[in-house]
Amino acid sequence: MSTLAHALKKNTLSRRNRTRVGRGDSKHGNYCGRGIKGQRARTGGSNRISRRSLMMNLRNLPKNRGFKSLAPKAYTVTLAMLSSAFAGKAEGRVTPHSLLKLGLIAQYGAVKIVGGGEMRSKVSVAGCAVSPSAKEAIEKAGGSVKA
Repeated sequence: MSTLAHALKKNTLSRRNRTRVGRGDSKHGNYCGRGIKGQRARTGGSNRISRRSLMMNLRNLPKNRGFKSLAPKAYTVTLAMLSSAFAGKAEGRVTPHSLLKLGLIAQYGAVKIVGGGEMRSKVSVAGCAVSPSAKEAIEKAGGSVKA
């Protein structure tokens, strides 16, 4: 008995047809996990619901006025910090780079020297903003301030 290619038949039970779900309340699949009726059962209903909840969330946000600048704030260094850093030295040069080396500021950037303590050592300040009271204390100790 030889089987010829043209005599072969497909076994109809070997593969079942795919059920197309969500095509109405009839034989195949019924509601497709969407329930029976309502906005969520309709096409596009979920989009409208999310849009509505988004608007509610926007309405419930606090209305903060004004704005916050993205420009980085200047590091503040007090006179007490400067005098302790330059305590053993006869003279010192204060720049943002030297303050970074001494560990008085976290990273290189704008620096402002403010009062708050006594200045005992003679320092020359360059490249830093200085408050009037700090400038007076630095010059009184024999130092200089360059703008």
